[in-house]
Amino acid sequence: MKEAAGVPSVPADTAPPAIDADQRAAVRDSLPPEVLQELLAAFWEDLPATRAALDGALLRGDTPTADAALHTIKGSASSIGYAAVAATAHDARQRLGSDLAAALHQLDAALAATAASDPDLPAGS
Repeated sequence: MKEAAGVPSVPADTAPPAIDADQRAAVRDSLPPEVLQELLAAFWEDLPATRAALDGALLRGDTPTADAALHTIKGSASSIGYAAVAATAHDARQRLGSDLAAALHQLDAALAATAASDPDLPAGS
């Protein structure tokens, strides 16, 4: 089952897969291969700036900007099938102002696992 925002709705004790095979297949079926590669490259190229904006916002106590950065990560990840990243970014948005450190640690772990397991990423990405 999917929520309206495209983030898998899963029980708290069940982690989504790093890559949602159905979403990735839908992207592959609807776009030329080079466009998928461009989307993947854009996600990973934009991530450091988005994460820096998130970290800066958190240091300043700027919750709206932090929420916007997490929303960007969630939406971008969801659109290319990065289910675990989307779910952990969603969780971090829900935790703004509370146990955010644990959520950000989970987000970093999901990003690393996703990068390591994505067969569509060129070697060395």
